[in-house]
Amino acid sequence: MIVKNIKTITIIAICTTISTTSLLAHATLTIRNNTSFSSSAIINDGMCSNEMGTEGITAPNSGHVISDEIIGYACDTFPCKAEIFANDSCSRSDGNPIAIITIADTNTIATIDDHHVGSFKIAGGGNYVEVNGG
Repeated sequence: MIVKNIKTITIIAICTTISTTSLLAHATLTIRNNTSFSSSAIINDGMCSNEMGTEGITAPNSGHVISDEIIGYACDTFPCKAEIFANDSCSRSDGNPIAIITIADTNTIATIDDHHVGSFKIAGGGNYVEVNGG
């Protein structure tokens, strides 16, 4: 009986490790905001990312990891267009979008169109975006 319980626990531990590793390897888009401004995005000409609370805003001088579940919810269809703003409210009164990012699927960036607004610079690829300047 003890041997059977040890085998069961070992199998559960291996399955948990494999499934957790798979989720961590696939489930994120990382944004690094190296400015003194928050950033937000209008997704597919619809909602502002701030409608998702703190998940939808990248704080100044910080990193933000977004799960592919959140991206899938916000985008709904792909490719997905995200107009990036240097504020926490997608406000055009504070300026035009500093960039437009097209997301090919839940965690892969297809294009980054840096609008060269002020001193902001946006670059990245794959599953990583970095905002500098401001």
